[in-house]
Parts: sequence; C-alpha cells; structure tokens
Amino acid sequence: MISAAELLIIKNYIRSKKKDSFLKIISIFSFLGISIGVATLIIVMSVMNGFRAELFDKLLKFNPHIIVHSVGNDDLNIPKLTQFFNERKIEVKSIRKVIKAQGLLVSERTNSGIGIIGINKEDLLKDEFIKELSGYEKGSVIIGTALADKLGIAKNNKINVLSANNVSTPFGKLPQQFTYKVASTFSSGVSELDYNYVFIPYSDALEFIKNNKNLISVDIKIKDVNNVDLYKKELQKNFQNYYFTTWIDNNQTFFDALLVERNVMFIILTLIIIVAAF
Repeated sequence: MISAAELLIIKNYIRSKKKDSFLKIISIFSFLGISIGVATLIIVMSVMNGFRAELFDKLLKFNPHIIVHSVGNDDLNIPKLTQFFNERKIEVKSIRKVIKAQGLLVSERTNSGIGIIGINKEDLLKDEFIKELSGYEKGSVIIGTALADKLGIAKNNKINVLSANNVSTPFGKLPQQFTYKVASTFSSGVSELDYNYVFIPYSDALEFIKNNKNLISVDIKIKDVNNVDLYKKELQKNFQNYYFTTWIDNNQTFFDALLVERNVMFIILTLIIIVAAF
C-alpha cells in the first residue's frame, strides 16, 4: 500500500505551486506516464516469470534431471549410483534404466517419426500421467492421445514400427518392422511427449535396438534440481566409465533464447519508463 509520505510527495508533484495550469497538466501527464510505464514493467516481468516457471515445470515433468550413459560396454550399475546419492543425502525421486530409440510409425492414415522409450512396467508407474497399465506387456505399446488422434489409432489396434536396423530379404535389405498392440493412451500435458513418443516394454526395446548399449541409459530425477551441475561434476569424478548430462545441458539452446528474450524485454520497458519520465 502507498504510505502517507508517498501520497504527500505525489500531491506536491502534481500540484504546481504557481498558478499555471499548463505546468499542472504537464505534471499530471508525467505522473501518469511514469505510473503506466512502471505498471507495464511489473506486469510484463511477472508474466514472463510465471511463463518461465510453468515452462520449467513441464520440462522437469518429462525430462530426467540427470542422464547416465556408459562410455564403453560397461553395464550401468544402478545400485552404485543409488549408493552415491544416499551417502550424500541427496533425495532421489526416481532412478531407472531406459532405452531411447527412433522409429517410423506406419498407419493407414499417415506415417510419423517417433521416439521410442523402452521401460519396465514398475518404472513407468512412477510417471503420474500414466493412468492405465493393465495391458502393458510384451508386444504392446502405449502412445500419446494426441498422436493416436493424429494417426487414427484406437486402443487394441495394431501398429507397425520400422527401425533403422536392416534385415536381409530376397529383395535386398529392408528396414526391420515390428508390430505392437496398443495397450492404452496417455496425456501428459506436454505436447512434445504426447505427439512424438511411445512407450514399449524394456525387453521389446532390447530387440528393437538389437542390444545396442549406446541407446541404453539411466534416467535420474532428484528433488534438488537447482544443483544438478554440481552433482554432475561429482558424479563424473566418481564414475569415470560413465558420462553424464543434465536437463539443463539438453535444453541449453532453449534457456539461452529465453534469457535473451527476457533481457530484451526488460531493456525495452526500461526505455519506456525513461521516456515517460521526461
């Protein structure tokens, strides 16, 4: 709220001591200009901060906070990674082994490039946007509702997915094709996930990638997401056979663009206030 002292300053500023109506009008317009400029700055910066917070919330909802890959053919040791966090009393929300690959989903209506996430049922249950897993078993797939609507796919339909791996046929080498039954659909609220990704059982994903260990990773979500860079450096020192990336690394271009936009907006609004002051 405006204090009595502030009100007194405002009144003295608006009221010209001389009986000059022109000066009084100038004072009123100057006051209104500064008020509108400051109000605009506050509103725009608040909206930008709210947009940024909402965007970060959606990014953190889908993206793992720390991603672990093996440098060579070493297996990813989840118990040792868990021990690392426990010894340092870092609260871990989830830690799970996943497979991430690319494929081409073929339907009667159209085809669509998709990201394939191979994950065990018990790990997938930890995602709050997954509501139904009753039919999630070998040979099944869960796809986003948006993607299903786009391709005209319904529950219990069968879909074909082409992989980058080739198979030899009498007609030469052709992309390997896999058939899955749609167990259910999901809606995460993140369009990137709903339109572009599907989930299949981990064992099916191993067959899809032909046991290519380069596509296997460990996804970790922690409570303290603000210090992921610090944890990443410490992890790298303790696990030299692994390499680590964070959600910030994977979205760095986006963060840079957001920062530039915010700074430019602040400069423009500051100039508005400076002009209004004169």
